[in-house]
Amino acid sequence: MKASFLLVGDPQSSWSLTLARSLAPLGQLQLIDEKEVNQKVLQRHYDLIIVDAAIVKVVPLIKRVLAYTPEARIVVATLSPTWQRAREALRAGAIGYIHRLQNEEELRSTIKQFLQKPQSNNQEEV
Repeated sequence: MKASFLLVGDPQSSWSLTLARSLAPLGQLQLIDEKEVNQKVLQRHYDLIIVDAAIVKVVPLIKRVLAYTPEARIVVATLSPTWQRAREALRAGAIGYIHRLQNEEELRSTIKQFLQKPQSNNQEEV
């Protein structure tokens, strides 16, 4: 069964297109900007929601998505995950990070790992 992915960020960025190519064998990626999040997460279930930290205010968005769909699995895509930012995103409910400089094969492998990881909804001390 093919997975469904949602990328919240700039749908026109070159990284968004790279991600779409990387995920094509695994399923379908829908690209949206931050303004469309509430509408999209209420319309359907996504196997994985990817939030582009370069474009979006990550922690408020994670909290907003989980308020609508507590079972959502959210991953943050970033160029430079710092310990502080990672900790804040994980506390808010993200299940991990994707480094945007990974090649297509590495991205696909990382995404497969996240698809196996359940959303714990456990926003305790990280």
